[in-house]
Amino acid sequence: MKSAIAGTDIRVRYDNVVDDKKHKIRVSILGKDAVGQPVHMRISPYFHQGWDNDYIKAKDRDPKIPDPSKVGQEQNVYAKVNNEEFAYSESNLIQHYKIIVPDNRPAALSIFNRNPGVDPSAPGWTIDDNPDMNRGFTVTFQADRASVEMIDPPGAANFVTSIINLGNHSFNREYDFEFEYWHGIR
Repeated sequence: MKSAIAGTDIRVRYDNVVDDKKHKIRVSILGKDAVGQPVHMRISPYFHQGWDNDYIKAKDRDPKIPDPSKVGQEQNVYAKVNNEEFAYSESNLIQHYKIIVPDNRPAALSIFNRNPGVDPSAPGWTIDDNPDMNRGFTVTFQADRASVEMIDPPGAANFVTSIINLGNHSFNREYDFEFEYWHGIR
């Protein structure tokens, strides 16, 4: 629900717990008008060069690492459900779209930056070629009637969106999500 709908009885309550690298979210949807409505969780990740403390350490070692304030979304970004992957880039010219249906319960959706990893002594090597700088997160959720839509609009101005479709809402149902953030070779 992007915004309140006047005259409807739909209420959303979030309970959040942060435990080190894990972020647990329980969503409760209340109100009789919510029953039968489709439930979606929309995730629009943004990966930036050097968004964590690894950037500071790496910058001291390698002057070729770009200033994070002057670079945009990284190009080697992937989403993965089961063994199916969806890659997206800021340089794509056409829209890419895919629906993936999880086959396990709970389901896991991983969204991550994948640096290819080349010899650091290679000419032109930058931190974007270093798998130690990989980063991302995995979100687990109940997979009953769920599907995941991946949408990658063309160009750098539009970020990829992952939409977890959880089916139609039933009375007093709660939705549990657990995000686990990670970085490094994966």
